[in-house]
Amino acid sequence: MPTDNLVRNGTFTEPVVPGSHKSWRGVHPAVPYRATAWEPVNIWGYDHLNAAFAHHPNGLQAVDLGREFTQGGIRQTIETKAGATYSLSFECSPDEWGNCNGKQNNFTVKVTDDTGGTEITSRDFDPGVGFGQANWQRKEFSFQARSGRTTITFMGMAPGSCQSAVTNVSVIGLTDGQGSGTGTTTQNQNQNQGTTTTGQDQQLTDLRNKVNDLTGQVNDLTAQLAECQRNSEQLRQNQRDAAAEYVRGKRQGREAAMKQWQQTGQVTL
Repeated sequence: MPTDNLVRNGTFTEPVVPGSHKSWRGVHPAVPYRATAWEPVNIWGYDHLNAAFAHHPNGLQAVDLGREFTQGGIRQTIETKAGATYSLSFECSPDEWGNCNGKQNNFTVKVTDDTGGTEITSRDFDPGVGFGQANWQRKEFSFQARSGRTTITFMGMAPGSCQSAVTNVSVIGLTDGQGSGTGTTTQNQNQNQGTTTTGQDQQLTDLRNKVNDLTGQVNDLTAQLAECQRNSEQLRQNQRDAAAEYVRGKRQGREAAMKQWQQTGQVTL
């Protein structure tokens, strides 16, 4: 099966958002400055981040799933094959907005059959804790297409604070769909193979989803550990500051007592 990425402009490099410093372009349905091949989910749209703002290790651009602390999102419809299994992967990160209120909002990735309009699968993801720093993480799960057109949607889960940054979106084929044989025997073989493959695909999907859930838990624990380390370091710094202040106060007290003794010949405690 072809292994080409079915997603167009998955790294959001078209068009280029100019600027050597952090820069972005707000995008909503009425604004033409959109990432090529992507469309806003609702009136809130999204922010198109330049490479300096995305701060991706490979210099990629990205999108922020919401303008001005709103619940926005993006989507793209791709060509698929009914019955075929695909791997959807992407990278997400807390973006580097300086006014983010700590933890950023979770977001949903939804896969929908464009022909039938039914939802194939939906997954929620946590971009982690921001504090003004990017922390890109790769996410992945698989799905089975139901028709020749499938829509991939990234959607912020709630308004307020900052939404996640997303880039490097990819959909790669894992297995072909069911074939249509030329005879009864071939049809039966294809149907049996399709049934067997579908069961294996479902197991693979379940395993990938479990791994994805575990990865999310590990990322949450890693973020919590990092926050605990920062808090611990802050406490140690507070202790150092308090100790230094004590030493300064003690020294100033001795200096004041010596000055008083030199002037009056006595010291008042």
